[in-house]
Amino acid sequence: MKTWNTVLRLSAALFLVLLPLGSCAPAGNRDSSPTPPFSLNLKDAGNSYSPFTAPTVKDSGWDLSAGVTIDSNDLVRSTPFGIIVVLNTYYPLDTSSKSDGTQATKILCLDPANGSLKWTRILEPASSELSWSATGTAQDMFKKGNSPGKPAPVITSPNGHHLAIMVKPYLVSGSSSDVSDQRMHIVVIDTETGDATRTVAVSGLVLGQALTNDSLAVETSQHFYPAGTGTLNVFSLTEAQAEPTSFRTDRWLVGATSDSLLVSSQNLRESGRLPTTLTRISTSGEELGTVAGVTAVRDGSWVFRYQDPEAATAAIKAGSKDVLPRELFNIDSGAAFDITDLDVVSAGLSTGPGFLLRRLVPGDNDEQKPFYVPVSWLPAAPDSRELRTDDVAWFDEGDYKKQEGHYVMRAVRMGEKPG
Repeated sequence: MKTWNTVLRLSAALFLVLLPLGSCAPAGNRDSSPTPPFSLNLKDAGNSYSPFTAPTVKDSGWDLSAGVTIDSNDLVRSTPFGIIVVLNTYYPLDTSSKSDGTQATKILCLDPANGSLKWTRILEPASSELSWSATGTAQDMFKKGNSPGKPAPVITSPNGHHLAIMVKPYLVSGSSSDVSDQRMHIVVIDTETGDATRTVAVSGLVLGQALTNDSLAVETSQHFYPAGTGTLNVFSLTEAQAEPTSFRTDRWLVGATSDSLLVSSQNLRESGRLPTTLTRISTSGEELGTVAGVTAVRDGSWVFRYQDPEAATAAIKAGSKDVLPRELFNIDSGAAFDITDLDVVSAGLSTGPGFLLRRLVPGDNDEQKPFYVPVSWLPAAPDSRELRTDDVAWFDEGDYKKQEGHYVMRAVRMGEKPG
């Protein structure tokens, strides 16, 4: 039988289908496409179910301990409506304490003030993209390190109102070895209510996904790269029954702004690459402009970039160890902050995504290692124009050495050495 590495056909035509998701999907999202080999269901578990024990208040924050086994690939997204935790657990749907060996994806919204549940959804089948579980499809190659880098399985829109989850790929025919016979489900959820905004499926390999404030874009291809067969498929989130817009591209989908998509000739998930130029395009494919010297794309239309892209590229190629001027730049607003001598951490703040800017300082004595001290922070929103120096609450993984829970909301004080 031919293998995935040899059967990535150029001629396979991409088609797009809209699939119902339990009772949450619009009635019009139905067609005659092949039925998936599983029942896709998003169940409202109310605000009583949680794989965590009751939050414990500590100092000016709180922490959560896990009451069941949690997959190590859990993901967290901070939004204006709460902290969203997406994880896979072997935990039954009836919320009892006895495991039935069935894995499902749990999507929980936590109140940043005290860690209590605001809403919970249980997604079946579990998202295979959150774990190393094999699906027997070409999409598995992304998880096994045989490709430049797998797409992010969970993303949020720049305004934080939507969250998209890649669910599970499958083959139209179990014996097929044609990439065009692969389907991938993606569910978009309203982060305020937990309800499904739209559910879609695309054919071919999924190279990436991105959310603007009102649309989902999914890049597919018949190869492990976009050149030749890459296609951008854009689904409206305001008109859930509208047909998608599709157009060809040879560039990687690497992110989005509030109302545009970001594509690049380089896959930003690769390591060891040079600064790249991003091209902004509309959701219909029209080129709107470029942003040079980019090294990473972050939430809220923010990017990391070199202030002098040509000089930075030349220095990197020459193996220079000089510190090169860098900035945190917002594509929507044009706001920029110099981060040349700083370490910038993407942080889940109590009010949504943000950035924590830290400075490396020497230890208090010869035996103590250098450590980072927070100096300022910034909400990852397009309208952020000033660095802040007041205290901020940061949602992070707990430190077992400090006897913290699985997650912790801790107060971060600017200028103070972390405890």
